[in-house]
Amino acid sequence: MTDPTNTPSTPEEPTPAASEPVAPSAPAEPVVPPVAPAAPAAPAAPAADPYAAPAAPAANPYAAPAAAPGYAPAAPVKQTLGIVSFILGIVGVLLAFAYGLGLIPGIVAVILGFQSKKKEPAAPKWMSLTGIITGFVAIGLSVIIGLISIVGIIAYFALINSTGYYVG
Repeated sequence: MTDPTNTPSTPEEPTPAASEPVAPSAPAEPVVPPVAPAAPAAPAAPAADPYAAPAAPAANPYAAPAAAPGYAPAAPVKQTLGIVSFILGIVGVLLAFAYGLGLIPGIVAVILGFQSKKKEPAAPKWMSLTGIITGFVAIGLSVIIGLISIVGIIAYFALINSTGYYVG
């Protein structure tokens, strides 16, 4: 039975009539063209070394895109004077309550705050402004608390000198 979907590439030859005797023929050996020997197979890949360094991780899909060619990244903003003014102003206010020792950090904070406004225009303004304000507050508190401390110490020694004995 033939496959209806299979179409032969050459037309079939008519079959000989039954009246003609057909001589039995020996089966013919198929002619196979010579084939060149195949190249030896490549050796298998070596097993993974358990002590080898791990492979590099895949690229981060959430990373920022690379800069366009020809454009350099922006230079960082210099803000050293503003930061130092900010820190010294806060330290000056805190030290002002310790017998007025915040006077020197307060003066330095005010000077550096004004220099920061002049020499670092790209720096955040709030740092230099905070350094100036806290520096003036530290100067004021240091003067007031320092005067009160000096008056208290003088009064204490005057009291000891007038009575002749230690009041403790």
